[in-house]
Amino acid sequence: MNAKDSRRADLTPSTGKRTTDRRCCSATPRGIRPLIAHCHLGLGKLYRRTRQREQAQEHLTTATTMYREMNMQFWLKKSEKETGELH
Repeated sequence: MNAKDSRRADLTPSTGKRTTDRRCCSATPRGIRPLIAHCHLGLGKLYRRTRQREQAQEHLTTATTMYREMNMQFWLKKSEKETGELH
């Protein structure tokens, strides 16, 4: 799920998850870790906005960990900001 997708008014957690799952599944065999991290960040944002805190925390933690491991500072800051907005 990209940023544009995560802002759509008609997007629900179930449609967002299906879209993201498809993208993550296609990225996993190719080893495209940044795309997988972006998928988790997008799901985390979606779950946070729909007040599903536990699911949001899970995906945001995964994204943050991946960004940190890949030393992607720009995206790490974005995921940390999203995580901070959960509290």
